[in-house]
Amino acid sequence: MFNDENPTGIPYASFAGDTNIFIKGDGLVDGIQSNVVVLYSNDLKKELVAPALTENDAFGSNPNLGFLQYRLPSPSALLGVPKESLGAYSVMSFTLSIKHFNDLTQEYEYERCGNPSLCTISYKRSISPIMYTLSPPVVYFGS
Repeated sequence: MFNDENPTGIPYASFAGDTNIFIKGDGLVDGIQSNVVVLYSNDLKKELVAPALTENDAFGSNPNLGFLQYRLPSPSALLGVPKESLGAYSVMSFTLSIKHFNDLTQEYEYERCGNPSLCTISYKRSISPIMYTLSPPVVYFGS
């Protein structure tokens, strides 16, 4: 995050997942994999532990300086349901928090979360790419 940027939360995340975000705050654990992303579904009133940070996330993170890089999962992957079952939702809202791997009851306090809108992620179907067909049906690397 640059010094002149103001955090705003994530107003546009794809329903397909893979939106890359940066989490900034104090109190992150040095072992990157020990920081667990937890998303609370504001629509379903349910807390969900997101998939662990990957090696790519670890490469772009520095908890000593107070930031993590994370690639968001799709809502269907997060909820463990087929994507078709979420067809009624055009927007799904989640509130992000970070918890320690060994103690999921301990939530780290982040200065940026004094305002809940700074920790809100809004998945929007209107910005999600939809592929209906692939032509030719077989695509080779470099073609």
